[in-house]
Amino acid sequence: MKRLLYLPLSLACLALGACQSTSSSSQAYFPQAICFSTAKEAKAAGYALLQQQFFNKVRFSLDNKFNKGVAGLGLSWDNISHPEQYCDQGQAPLLITYHPASGQKHFAADELASVTRQVAQMLVKEAHIHS
Repeated sequence: MKRLLYLPLSLACLALGACQSTSSSSQAYFPQAICFSTAKEAKAAGYALLQQQFFNKVRFSLDNKFNKGVAGLGLSWDNISHPEQYCDQGQAPLLITYHPASGQKHFAADELASVTRQVAQMLVKEAHIHS
């Protein structure tokens, strides 16, 4: 079973300010992969991102609001079908996913993609996990 961890609804901001974006544009930028040598490293990185408040730090980087996260933003690292779509043969991906709810304001996918990659790479480096 594919493990997807989404920001709990209680922490999600229901009225996200910023640009409107269509799901087709989010599909152009997501999922994003950070590749690791082993599945164990990808899993450790996923847990490290959660412990280091990845979702809140992404939101803060976007609009200086903390403890709100980004609704629809998720992480996946376990039982990913066709990991070679995301990483070189033999590597294991940590996927950053974005599935904004229809009818809900959300961030522009291109801006969100850039910020999520930067924040994730910084936090993985701080956790001393090599990607």
